[in-house]
Amino acid sequence: MSSVPIINISRLLQVGESGLAKAIARACSDVGAFYITDHGISDSTITTLETKAQQFFKLPLQDKQELSFNKSKAFRGYFEKGAEKTAGLPDIKEGFFLGPDASPDDKDLQAGVPMVAPNTWPSERLVPGFCSALNDYTTAMTNLGKVMTQSIMQELEVPEDLIRQIFDPPFYNLTLWHYPAVCTDKHVPTGWGIGPHTDYEAVTILHQDPVGGLQVQTKQGEWVDVPPIQGSKKYNVNHPTMGTLVVLLGDALECLTNGLYRAPVHRVKNSPQHSRYSITYFFQPNINAVIQPLDVPKIRNREYKPTRENATAMPFHYGYHLQMRYAQSFGKGNQAIEENADK
Repeated sequence: MSSVPIINISRLLQVGESGLAKAIARACSDVGAFYITDHGISDSTITTLETKAQQFFKLPLQDKQELSFNKSKAFRGYFEKGAEKTAGLPDIKEGFFLGPDASPDDKDLQAGVPMVAPNTWPSERLVPGFCSALNDYTTAMTNLGKVMTQSIMQELEVPEDLIRQIFDPPFYNLTLWHYPAVCTDKHVPTGWGIGPHTDYEAVTILHQDPVGGLQVQTKQGEWVDVPPIQGSKKYNVNHPTMGTLVVLLGDALECLTNGLYRAPVHRVKNSPQHSRYSITYFFQPNINAVIQPLDVPKIRNREYKPTRENATAMPFHYGYHLQMRYAQSFGKGNQAIEENADK
């Protein structure tokens, strides 16, 4: 537990920058993950969405398949267990994926910018309140993501205009996950819901249910558990009051900081007794941002060895890069390469 620090960010939310930024910076450069408490997201916002997510995943498979991500060019909608691969093996999880809801006259949608699309929603009859619960959660998380990213950038002494250039407006993805109760699977005999990986995005903000299963790898190669925590105590299944959220850095932030801050390798093991549900919010650069090391003294001239073995050479266009990564995960890499050949 000591490898993943717990940081109370209430003062950061109330008055802006403080000494908390240094604690966050230490966590970013060490393990690349930390818990946050007093984050300002209400219990009702989280519990409502968690309930709606469980209702959605309990729908008949045929109803969920009507919302298949295969019908979207931006991976919006439902995907079945095994649709995504991590570390070469199918994940033992199903999910529902959404992002900024593009209107027909959205300039990026009309220009064909990758990952820009309308969302796919189940009917209100199937899961009443599902859309509103997701929108409420997304609004709260986007505000939190802005605060966290602003703190990280300011501690690196990144000028405000450069922060705006990269993150204004931010892009995001939000994914609901269901990891079924399983010990082994014919494709993944070890029972991993998702194998070792790093996230593509800038900052991941994760809510876990009481089941747990998340592990993060330290710089020394040790795997440490990152269980759900209520305050400074373990989450009590009999008293499901929301406590901490987990923050994980992603590849985009590792690239921007030229490796000063690391994207941690992490994985999730399924429980043999209980289904596991989680809500993952990915705060990201603007979809049209160019990703390259920030030109600031703390980052300039660093030697950088990427955490991800197949890291993309910088600079790169964030939207096209993100599309390629998702396409590779979902077995559509060749299609994405052809679409982006001239980009």
